[in-house]
Amino acid sequence: MTSQKNYALVIVLILAVVVAVGYIHYYPASKTAKQPAASSQVQTAPAPPAVSQTNVDASKLPAGFPADIPLEAGAQITQNFTAQANTGLSQATRVWVTTKTLDQEFQVYQTFFGAAKNGWTVQNTVNQPGIKAITAGKGKVQVTVNIIQNSVTKQNTVNISATWPG
Repeated sequence: MTSQKNYALVIVLILAVVVAVGYIHYYPASKTAKQPAASSQVQTAPAPPAVSQTNVDASKLPAGFPADIPLEAGAQITQNFTAQANTGLSQATRVWVTTKTLDQEFQVYQTFFGAAKNGWTVQNTVNQPGIKAITAGKGKVQVTVNIIQNSVTKQNTVNISATWPG
């Protein structure tokens, strides 16, 4: 009886070896080694567009800045520039410190962009404490007006940026 048990055990061991050899033959290590581990696959974000900026004298509007947009006379200009991205997008920006309240400035631009005679179409508005914004379009030009209060200094600024395809 023991020899029959030994014989059966030998048969089971032979079958296990055959299965192992078959597994190695059909799934060689080279097939699994060709696939990199998930942790070694690194995806990189595309490089941001290159932008060249040209500062403009505060007494002049940046090239391409829509001349019909109302500006605050005598305001302290803090930024005044044009920018060109290698993607073909152009931008003209003017930023100033205002003595008006956020609500007063917001009303100026809401009225201006909302008037059909000016040809602008309001695309979006934000009217929150501490920040007001209006985005409007006319032809290929898009203008964004951000009116913000600095939470520390309580200084109000108006930032108007016009963008268009170059």
